[in-house]
Amino acid sequence: MTAGHAERKAARSVPPVSREPSASAHGSSNASSGKLARLRKYHSQALQYAANYHNLASNATAASASDPAFRQQASTELSGFNTNFVGFTSVLAELGGDHGVANLDPTNNLETLLESIINANKDILTVTYNLVVSLPIVGPILGPIVYDLKCTLDDLLDIVENLTDAIVNAIQPLLQAVLGKAVTTTCASGVQVAGLCI
Repeated sequence: MTAGHAERKAARSVPPVSREPSASAHGSSNASSGKLARLRKYHSQALQYAANYHNLASNATAASASDPAFRQQASTELSGFNTNFVGFTSVLAELGGDHGVANLDPTNNLETLLESIINANKDILTVTYNLVVSLPIVGPILGPIVYDLKCTLDDLLDIVENLTDAIVNAIQPLLQAVLGKAVTTTCASGVQVAGLCI
């Protein structure tokens, strides 16, 4: 394990700090507002399951592993997190138009490199899962490598989150400057997408 991975592992042993998104200043009953409400619901529920799971894991002992109630509770909390994360992702895809590669600019090297490395990760994880199911004996050998890969994916997700924050922060003033009063009027009438007035 590298020093960087050891630091990430140590940092992840601290309970996560939840960041609840602020409510929109312009509530409305349109489709985007409904999707934002669903995002908030999935987000809140995922954080609750994550907190429960973290608490369960931090109180685990060797004896816990043989306790059927403990195993069931661990399964319930992790499954609940997964269900809400999938729901959050689905709603986010709806907000993005779920165009797949339709938004990909094949002439933009960064976009194509990101798409390629993300697809390679999806593929390698699927192949690894299938390999471990077929040959369980390789699980202990591949486990540490998969953990390192997971840490790198965590880093990539952090980078994407930071870039997305920067893009959203940069685009809001640009939209205001380009569309001027129309943006304010439109938002007042309730047309918002992912918290942005467009």
